[in-house]
Amino acid sequence: EILEGMRDVMLGRHFTKAPKTSSSNPSVPKSVVDEARLKATTCIKNLSNADANDAALLGTPGLVETLGYVAEATCHPEAGATTCTTHACLALMNLSISKANKNRVFRTPGVMDALMAVITRTANKNIDADVNPKDPSFEARVKACSALSNLAIGYDNKIPMFNYPGFVESILTVIRTDKAEARTKACSILWSFAAEMKNQVPVVRRGDILPALVSVAKEDTKTEA
Repeated sequence: EILEGMRDVMLGRHFTKAPKTSSSNPSVPKSVVDEARLKATTCIKNLSNADANDAALLGTPGLVETLGYVAEATCHPEAGATTCTTHACLALMNLSISKANKNRVFRTPGVMDALMAVITRTANKNIDADVNPKDPSFEARVKACSALSNLAIGYDNKIPMFNYPGFVESILTVIRTDKAEARTKACSILWSFAAEMKNQVPVVRRGDILPALVSVAKEDTKTEA
């Protein structure tokens, strides 16, 4: 009941309309719905830290789908991510660690599209700007790439992920616009794809992956990418 309750709060089902906050402080969430969603998402994120909770979390109807929904809904195309985005991505990252969960999470409707939306919407506008690790967009991008990296390791996911519409393009966007941890995670995803024999020729034939990797090899002297 608790997990289903948190799911419903994340979806805003307990509010017929968004009540106004009692504070005019711009740093406070715009509505009680936003604040409640953040608390519920953070609760699920914390629970996902324990591997023993995986079965209960994955077994709660609609919970994983809701994490995807929240990740995308709280990441604005212009303003970027929020703390809620990061926590939703972190929960998906945790749930995709176990080998037994990888295909289940990958196949969950909306999850791939949500993670792709996050890494695309949080792309650096200025690649030469100093990195702020505490920036919500920076954190959300890293967690989303980490979740995708976990999924790409799954044997059953390597081919369908590589062929997922728009996915490779979104990963290449990260590689071209990020110079920190997210780029390393993005490169690890391509590494996972190339480890699958059936992907090896298609990876080369695409024509855009190898130039991106060569560029990283030439210019990146600070990270593991």
